[in-house]
Amino acid sequence: MNTSTKLQVVNRPVSEAKLRANRQNAQKSTGPRTKAGKGRSAKNAIKHSLLSSDLVVPGESEKEYRALYSALEQDWQPTETTEQILVSIMAECLWRSRRAQRCEKGEILRFKRHEERRESASQGLA
Repeated sequence: MNTSTKLQVVNRPVSEAKLRANRQNAQKSTGPRTKAGKGRSAKNAIKHSLLSSDLVVPGESEKEYRALYSALEQDWQPTETTEQILVSIMAECLWRSRRAQRCEKGEILRFKRHEERRESASQGLA
């Protein structure tokens, strides 16, 4: 026996008034127009920032990143271009690794809270 349910799409005719209203609303929904507005909307989908092309994302400190970079630069004291590139790569990798650890910790805590709420709810129903 097949237990999957399929949704059947029914195409209903749309009234002229509804079609006209939809077209008028679509003219208003053209998205951001200014450079600042486009910059903000580009960040709309950021949830965890793990895959962000930006190195320092909202909620992080540019000053802390520069301090990390400076500390690595002081430790390694690069003198050639390749060494400077490697220090930059180390700083970026360490920065992104720390972000990933924060995200992972956040997800674990979120899951834990969810489980605790679920347990509380099931105990209240028992």
